[in-house]
Amino acid sequence: MFQSSSVKKIAEIVVPLGLKGTLSYLIKDQDLHLAELGMRVEVPIGKKKITTGIICNILDYEDEKEYKEIIQFLDEAPLISPVHLRFWQWISSYYMCTLGQVMNAALPANLKISSETLISLSPFYEEDMAGLSDTEFLATEALNEQGTLAVKELQLILNKTSIAHLIKSLLQKRLIYIKESSRDKYKAKTETYIHWSAAYHKNEQAQEIAFELCKRSDRQQKALLYFLENCDAEHKLLRRKISQQPGLDSSVVTALVKKEIWTLKDHVLSRLNPLPLQTIAPPELSKDQMRAYNAIQQVFKTKNNCLLHGVTGSGKTQIYIELIKERIAKQEQTLYLLPEIALTTQLVKRLQMVFGKEVFVYHSKLNNQERVELYREARTGKGIFVGARSAIFLPFTNLKFVVIDEAHDGSFKQQDPAPRYQGRDAALYLAHIAGAKTLLGTATPSIESYTNALKGKYGFVELKERFGKIELPEIELIDLKKAYKQNRMQQQFSKKMIDTIRDCLSREKQVIVFQNRRGYAPRLQCDTCGYHQNCIKCDISLTYHKYKEQMICHYCGHKEKPATKCPNGHDHQVRIKGFGTEKIEEDIQLIFPSARIGRMDLSSSRTKKAHERIIKQVENREIDILVGTQMVSKGLDFDNLELVCVVNADQMIQFPDFRAGERAYQLLTQVAGRAGRKEKKGKVLIQTFNPDHPVLQDVIRGNYTLMFNRESEERKLFRYPPFTKILKLQIKHKDVYIVEKAANYLKKILVSNFESGVLGPSIPPIGRVNNLYIREFLIKRNTAGTELQREKDFLKNAIDWLKKQDGCASVRAILDADIY
Repeated sequence: MFQSSSVKKIAEIVVPLGLKGTLSYLIKDQDLHLAELGMRVEVPIGKKKITTGIICNILDYEDEKEYKEIIQFLDEAPLISPVHLRFWQWISSYYMCTLGQVMNAALPANLKISSETLISLSPFYEEDMAGLSDTEFLATEALNEQGTLAVKELQLILNKTSIAHLIKSLLQKRLIYIKESSRDKYKAKTETYIHWSAAYHKNEQAQEIAFELCKRSDRQQKALLYFLENCDAEHKLLRRKISQQPGLDSSVVTALVKKEIWTLKDHVLSRLNPLPLQTIAPPELSKDQMRAYNAIQQVFKTKNNCLLHGVTGSGKTQIYIELIKERIAKQEQTLYLLPEIALTTQLVKRLQMVFGKEVFVYHSKLNNQERVELYREARTGKGIFVGARSAIFLPFTNLKFVVIDEAHDGSFKQQDPAPRYQGRDAALYLAHIAGAKTLLGTATPSIESYTNALKGKYGFVELKERFGKIELPEIELIDLKKAYKQNRMQQQFSKKMIDTIRDCLSREKQVIVFQNRRGYAPRLQCDTCGYHQNCIKCDISLTYHKYKEQMICHYCGHKEKPATKCPNGHDHQVRIKGFGTEKIEEDIQLIFPSARIGRMDLSSSRTKKAHERIIKQVENREIDILVGTQMVSKGLDFDNLELVCVVNADQMIQFPDFRAGERAYQLLTQVAGRAGRKEKKGKVLIQTFNPDHPVLQDVIRGNYTLMFNRESEERKLFRYPPFTKILKLQIKHKDVYIVEKAANYLKKILVSNFESGVLGPSIPPIGRVNNLYIREFLIKRNTAGTELQREKDFLKNAIDWLKKQDGCASVRAILDADIY
């Protein structure tokens, strides 16, 4: 904090825009005492705009340059700690993005105040509407009635997507004037409470007098009596509760306030954890869990990071809980990271049963007001914060323990927009600079994490048995070639799979049917010429969604009605090719008409409570068969689930990616781990055309080491992570000629600098997305530390150089530091 002095100060401020570097502003003399790193301020941008910024440096004003002034300070204390400012700077540097892009991702929307254009009627306005069009008339009428309107508000009133031409016309006629104004988007949730006024508070004799003053009104006496019987320990009562009582209403409250017996006060209420929760002691650890727990404690004496490799159902969560209890006892903060929101429902329930209101959940389904309140809660220095990858940006002030559950999962990687960070790796760095211990837990570690454990960079602890000595499920491969040849298929299900499902249902056991593709079918296709409906904006076929009766692009969202006939004039109708979760659900219902079917995929789980509702239905045994994508593979624990069916394993194994084998092993092992977790040994059926594939054989044996050794040898041979770093540079443009031209420019400059390890330019599997043609380079590097950072800086400079070349100014370039 800076005290007032004769020396002027300049603040370097980051704003939530894609600008390089920071912007400098003069701190007013009267605000010098407020200036601290991490403070949120309001600053002018350009001629009229206003936006939120964060102070990241304070310097003496030594040059003669003129600076704009900071308009105002928005908080009483810094919003961002020095640790998190350092974290932001590391994200910006490592993941090759601007500091403003990091800020934009880190701050909740309602903490980013920005200006908006307001329209008001001009003093020259007269109610003579001669010469006005219908739209101009409606606009001036709305302004006359409401005074001032934002552009977006006027657009809604007029039901128009753009009113720029209208505004220009009204300005020329001198009927309106416009101005920029900022609005605080966050509004605290408040409730009005009734209190005794000062003369009556905690004074029983005075309260008896109050009844005497109201003796002529039975309603007022009834209200006073209700207040005494129902007020809380602080002698206050919600105002609306009085109005809810028979014979009472708001007029009674008004009368008692007028008599100065009661006073009304607005109290700010939290939107988080609205009800107190009773807690219970967790079950004691088993011998195997206790051994792992003690081993982790030993690791933490010498190392900051530990990898817990525990088979599915081994009780890793219970070990996390015991470790978190120690942090709560010391009033320290814990961050519990999960790869996606689908895993939070059951986990949060378990944590709340033990820790009650200490648990806070942060994820994409929170509304903007809830995000702000949780963001501020993180600044208190206490609590357990459960969330997906974006939770790493919460402004912790006392973070001492980080749990990264399902640490192998690819969902920790942010793809678009920037920053394109890996949540697991970023959490490890955050823990490092915050002085926290990190535990990575998984049944199927990533190749990178396991390599770090073998090298001694991480501590390593194993849990080889399921909790309660429950056996791992029996896994059986079904050869689809033989099943089709022997005519033992019904739809896409083998007779073996159907019979096993039928047996489970007869014993009132539950089943998961897994297909890692949503929608009804990947495409509709003509059998004669091969025509299929492609997206008009992307080089990919549209996916058929039967329940919407639409063809939808899963990349840009484009929608069309499904074709019923081939446009090339062939007589045959177009046919469904392939199958997704919707078709699986429909076919299962036809085969088992009395079974209760549920579906969990992105389409069925878009709303805030959708995941929770589906999981609760399975827990309450209201669903017999749950059809789902990879959402059903992670972290779910159902007592009555006995059988898992994988409809088609081949599409995972054959995916064109160097991680395909690792991911297929992880996904199949994880989904198999949902079976038989409580009582009877579970069973897993996997349908495939290639039962001898080494990945499938590793899954059957449950042999992670074999998979790891094979994958490591291949990656070392072909120079893939973890033996190299891969930097990806992708360029996009709506004109294919320009994107090709830009790619050729880049190839020359990249090859001249890196000499070897440059792959490309190549066309990715989907070469056009949302009308933008794509070319990409992969750059394999063995370098690390400052040399790797130098190479990243070179790539950023190469993009700047490219945009100065003829015709390439509008080329969009995307840098990605890690490919997942």
